[in-house]
Amino acid sequence: FDGNSELVAELVTLNGFKSAYAIKDGAEGPQGWLNSGLPWIEPKKALSLDFGGLTDTINEVIGTAK
Repeated sequence: FDGNSELVAELVTLNGFKSAYAIKDGAEGPQGWLNSGLPWIEPKKALSLDFGGLTDTINEVIGTAK
């Protein structure tokens, strides 16, 4: 426990967050979030980008420029 999460929890609380917690052993440490049986969702392995809105905007701009 290096104290970084405690500092971050204090900073976000000072900046308006209602609740912030520092988890000893972090997410995956021996007594961390995952090993304490707390809710856990595996992070996505791939970056997913949706360019649909950008494509529509470009098509509109090109269409109005003609």
